[in-house]
Amino acid sequence: DLPIRKKIRLEEWILAENRPLSWTYQGMLMLCPDIFDLLYDSKTGGHFGINKTIGKIKGKFYWPKLRDDVKKWCAQCDLCSARKGPTSRKIKAPLASYVAGSPMERVAVDVLGPLPVSENGNKYILIAMDYFTKWPEVYALPNQEAETVAKVLVNEFVSRFGTPVELHSDQGRNFESRNIRPELRG
Repeated sequence: DLPIRKKIRLEEWILAENRPLSWTYQGMLMLCPDIFDLLYDSKTGGHFGINKTIGKIKGKFYWPKLRDDVKKWCAQCDLCSARKGPTSRKIKAPLASYVAGSPMERVAVDVLGPLPVSENGNKYILIAMDYFTKWPEVYALPNQEAETVAKVLVNEFVSRFGTPVELHSDQGRNFESRNIRPELRG
């Protein structure tokens, strides 16, 4: 009954606060924020993704570039951004695998915990693994302070396997502290 390109159909719709609105092509574009508030931002809106939001809007409304407007609206939503995190990640440097050429060339270390306290009073685990051999060593720790980590690394790991050429960590405070460097260099 309505040829799409020849006529613009006017209808009355009831939107927020029971106010009747007359819709025209130009008016529709101006009322997009009201439509988004009702079908996306309201308590019953749900903050759904792009496709579901388009489906909800198309059930009652349509305008040119609807998809583009919904994408832009969803991308600018503070609640969705906080919940979903950034939409694109900028990689600062390309990731590359490290190939060790010999044992003890590079050793990875990390601390796991806190865990339930053991009978000996330990609640952390120090993990050291050689990149070349993939040999893991695990040590129980009472705390994760730099001094404790350094003592265990030197007394348990280095005394048995020798000093690694390179020590790789996640740059946690227990590995970047000034206390750990003299212990491992000494």
